[in-house]
Amino acid sequence: MKSSLVNFLCVILLASGANCCEISSFSNVSVTVVGVLGIDKVSGCLEPIGLLEKVSFVQIINQSVPVLYRGAVKDLPNLADLILENSGVSSLEPGAFRNLTRLRLLRLQDNKIQEIKEGVFNGLPVSEISLKNNNISHIDAQAFDNLTKLQIISLDKNRLTTWDSNWFMHCSEIKELSFKHNFIRNIPERAFRNIRGVHHVNGKTIFTNIHLDNNEIENIDPNALLGLRNLGWLILSRNNLKQIPETLLDPIEQIDWLKLNFNMLTCVPDKVLNKVPNLNNYLEGNPLDDNCKELLSRL
Repeated sequence: MKSSLVNFLCVILLASGANCCEISSFSNVSVTVVGVLGIDKVSGCLEPIGLLEKVSFVQIINQSVPVLYRGAVKDLPNLADLILENSGVSSLEPGAFRNLTRLRLLRLQDNKIQEIKEGVFNGLPVSEISLKNNNISHIDAQAFDNLTKLQIISLDKNRLTTWDSNWFMHCSEIKELSFKHNFIRNIPERAFRNIRGVHHVNGKTIFTNIHLDNNEIENIDPNALLGLRNLGWLILSRNNLKQIPETLLDPIEQIDWLKLNFNMLTCVPDKVLNKVPNLNNYLEGNPLDDNCKELLSRL
């Protein structure tokens, strides 16, 4: 009886623009929803009160949502897509997204997020996360653990300077890993140890793609790819690489593309060229020496 009364009061409060949250994340924010009619503003939290229980799609764009507090979006049984863009989000608190059993797409791009803490995303059933164009400079080592259905993740256009080999524990379904336009300087040993390079989907073989172009990478550990056997694309264009380790691709049985355009390479080791014979098409913009150019001309 008490729970029913609380829910009834919350419906009244929501209709009046108030909220039922311990800490409000939303304050009279314009919203687009799919699955119900009559909702164009939200305050407090996004939770299953009144019509919100039926929503399958929530989009908030060009609003003011500085912080997503614990329980900001929770317990919505039908929510599949959550988009919150260009709304000044600077902080994601652990537990901001709770009990969203059908969530597949989480897009938080074009905000001001500075760090990704453990407990924000862990365990969500999402297949795609986009955090493009934020101010992220730190990601906790376990921040992306246990995302067992994650296939695509993008952190393009952020402020990351380091790569952590501990990221993505129990995220074996990742097929697209994109960290373009950051400030990463080094790729450490076993950098992708938690990534599975090959997937079998509906009878088709799909290789994982890794995008690290437009960073400041100067050094790649010779064992950076240890643990991987297959890759689709490994894109390292527009970095500061002066050399490629001779043994870099030794663990790889098959790789489709290695792109090294616009680095500072004078040549690439023979072992790497033999493993990726089409590499000579992706060395544009490097100060290749004459011996290297002659070698490449014979491939």
